[in-house]
Amino acid sequence: MKRLFPFIISILPIVFSFSTFDSVLHIRFIFLSIAVSIVALLYLFKNKKLVNNYLNHSALLVYLIMIFFYVFSAFYNGPAAYSIFLCLKLSLFYIFSIFIINLIIEYGYKHYCQSVVIFSLLISTIYFLQITDNYDVIDFVFSSTMGNKNLLGSAIFLSLPFLFYTIIIGNKLWRIISYVAIFMAIIILVSVKSMAVIIALIISALSFLILFKRNQINRYIIKAIYICALFFLATFISFNFFNYDIKIKDKISTFIKYRSSARLVLYKSTFKLIKHNLLLGVGPGNWKIKCPEYGVYSTKELDHTYYNGLNFVQRPHNDFLWVFAEAGVFAGLCYIILFLIILRESYLLYKRNVKKERIFYLLLFSTILGYSLISMVDFPLERISHNILFFLIVSIIISGTIKQNNNYKDYASVWVLYLFLSITLFAVYVGYVRYNGEIHATNAIRYKVKNNWPMVIKEINKAYDIHYYEIDNTSTPLLWYRGLAYFQQNQIEKALVDFKQAYKVNPNHIHTLNNIGTCYGNLGEMEKAKEFYNKVLALYPTNKESRMNLAIIYFNENQFTQSLDIILQSRIDHYRLRIENKDDFDFYLKTIFQSYADSVYNYSTTEEQVSLSSFINDFENEKRQGRNVEILQKASKIRKKNKISYKNAIMNLY
Repeated sequence: MKRLFPFIISILPIVFSFSTFDSVLHIRFIFLSIAVSIVALLYLFKNKKLVNNYLNHSALLVYLIMIFFYVFSAFYNGPAAYSIFLCLKLSLFYIFSIFIINLIIEYGYKHYCQSVVIFSLLISTIYFLQITDNYDVIDFVFSSTMGNKNLLGSAIFLSLPFLFYTIIIGNKLWRIISYVAIFMAIIILVSVKSMAVIIALIISALSFLILFKRNQINRYIIKAIYICALFFLATFISFNFFNYDIKIKDKISTFIKYRSSARLVLYKSTFKLIKHNLLLGVGPGNWKIKCPEYGVYSTKELDHTYYNGLNFVQRPHNDFLWVFAEAGVFAGLCYIILFLIILRESYLLYKRNVKKERIFYLLLFSTILGYSLISMVDFPLERISHNILFFLIVSIIISGTIKQNNNYKDYASVWVLYLFLSITLFAVYVGYVRYNGEIHATNAIRYKVKNNWPMVIKEINKAYDIHYYEIDNTSTPLLWYRGLAYFQQNQIEKALVDFKQAYKVNPNHIHTLNNIGTCYGNLGEMEKAKEFYNKVLALYPTNKESRMNLAIIYFNENQFTQSLDIILQSRIDHYRLRIENKDDFDFYLKTIFQSYADSVYNYSTTEEQVSLSSFINDFENEKRQGRNVEILQKASKIRKKNKISYKNAIMNLY
């Protein structure tokens, strides 16, 4: 039993799936659920008891309170499939920590240090295998099995204290393995160029150097620091000056220019969301659903990326704000306090322990300090692997405090184990449902690309579970895919039923709103169609698809000026790209303007008639057509500012 969790940690990097959209989230959730369930069963089978004092430790207590507010917020805001999954995930980390604490008290933490060394070696090896034949795109594509390159960097960062400490306490073989793992880790940290991790490393290194006394440092750690410093310098020079496109100085420049960054927009919108949902938040997993209501897509920083609805923001890139937003102010404060308590406890353990353990606790203190910064600008809270490493650190610190106080003689009731087992087995079931659902949802997306609509319906029927899996990782309701398949097969009424159900799951999903409007339009209910198109524009002001659809309705009602007002506010690609992508925007704009010109032609002067005719003829000239669109967009702004007609605005420009 003492080697089960170390084994789980060791092989975690190779636990992934090629069958799902997110290759690691659900399968690692199942993996952790099964592992914790096995430990709970072994404790019951062997009649072992849990140390009772963990319940009184302030760190786990505040984390338990945080979980309570997540559950309460889920019920308050209406329990949804993702809310259940998220609450179970947080509970798993709590139960995992309890068992780790007990096992460390009984067997020590040496095996866990070695397991993290293997963990680091595996993610590094996978990374180097990925880039073997694709060095030229390394900075943009590969991230081992961590999700993205920033998460790869933060996972390696969390493993560093274990690598360094294994150099101190390990035998010759483990010291060599740790050196190799550190060297590989440094190359990766330099190559991924995550500014958050680089700054976290600087903060951790400075805090370590400020606090330690040289005569307390083992000669191995001194060697490791010197060797790594030289190796880091050499790697930095090679990657930054030779045959590498994006340089560190460019990354720093981008990081400093935060005022115009998309990340700051996310923070501002999240603060607004928190302000309006202060006590209990918007519910677990609901940030990505509610954020459009707070202007996240209405700013120029995000508009250029998200205007067409091909991508959606999924998180605020700040774990602390994320907790505040989804579970309320008390949960957010608990998460901050958890970090503060662990920092305090690790510092006190550093001050009170013997030489080798002092170094380890100081390494853990420095790591948590740096990890706090990473959590402020990224989303490691979402990832199973990051939380396993984080709560391993937390558990080592808590177990050290309990052992130091000789405070582990009382034992908890056996019913605690039964409660834990019930939660973990339920987590296994939910994880399996979601993992299986994601496989079928991923298949449905592939069939959607191929326009194989009957198979999309079949796969979504297998994927959808109203209780545990009703929305995918992009915040798209699963029934939207089925509704789209029905729509493409001209089964409008069936499509509308699914789109309405998808609307209940995510009322701010751009495609759902647009498709409901289109269905109502096809059924002749134009006022309802306008209502839903306007809902899209309230959230995504420059969305071209909804603006074109709404403009067509006003065009059919002979309201040509209003039709032009709407379509000309669309965000569009360059003319060349519109031609390549066979974009209908220019055709619709030309048709609408032609009708507008016809409606005002007889009421125009001879000069105005000549200008209108010449302008319309330019639409037939491919070289001038793109220029016409630009002129009309400028005319729209002039018309709005000066409250004049399009005819007069064009006369000023053309």
